[in-house]
Amino acid sequence: MEIHPCNYNVKYRHVSGLRDWQYFRGIDRLDVLRRIFYPDKFNPLADTIKYGNGLPEIVQHFKDGKLQGERQIFYPTGQLYISENFDKGERFKYRKVYSAAGQLIYDVKYGGGGLVKIKTWYYDILELKRWIPIEARINKTTGEIYKVDDPRVKRALDSISRILAVTKPSLQYKTKFSRHGRSYVSYGCNQQGKITNYTNVNSRKKVAEFYRYGDDGSIQTYRKLDAVKNQEIEHDYHLNEARRDFLLPCESCKYYFDAEHDNGSKPEAIYLW
Repeated sequence: MEIHPCNYNVKYRHVSGLRDWQYFRGIDRLDVLRRIFYPDKFNPLADTIKYGNGLPEIVQHFKDGKLQGERQIFYPTGQLYISENFDKGERFKYRKVYSAAGQLIYDVKYGGGGLVKIKTWYYDILELKRWIPIEARINKTTGEIYKVDDPRVKRALDSISRILAVTKPSLQYKTKFSRHGRSYVSYGCNQQGKITNYTNVNSRKKVAEFYRYGDDGSIQTYRKLDAVKNQEIEHDYHLNEARRDFLLPCESCKYYFDAEHDNGSKPEAIYLW
């Protein structure tokens, strides 16, 4: 269990019965507690686990006591939540996460040994369509709610009109890992499909480069970590349209190039219950 300033509690299960099967928050903690206090009584090898309303939460298959083939996890409404694949108890091929509205929001492809090859996040456009008109009416500083015909609301809604017209998943972030998983390239996009950031980490050369872009595609910040030279270089372009340069000892190099650092290439944890 953990208690820290940003989070004094842990949600294990929503009142509807829904658990966080995407990031395993709460599930990981309960798994530890069950193995400590009920090591002999807990048998997780059930093919079907149901919600209180009788609908299936998990449908899975085992072979020789290990997960095999496709496993499906559902929302309490019956909508598909997660579709994932296993081979002899290891993650294999894919893991796909869907929003409650049925939109694909997270997609993982696996290589040998269960290592992640590609991770892709998508904006939940259906959720954005529901919340953006509400958000456009709220002053974040004062909490004041504007009227629908207020010019400020109209401007906000106009600026996201292209989002409201989108009907397919919109890429939010994508990461591609090397075969051994230590090097990777990733980039993020805004809701209009424009690249906002780009990262290239080369573990063999021990060099990492980071780019951040403005709405017009111009570079706002360039940062380079060089573990061999023990240098951290940064160029800022967005302050009064003038470039500022920084050259410092690399304090972040160990974080990025330490073999123990989990950069996301390791397969997600597996929980059976």
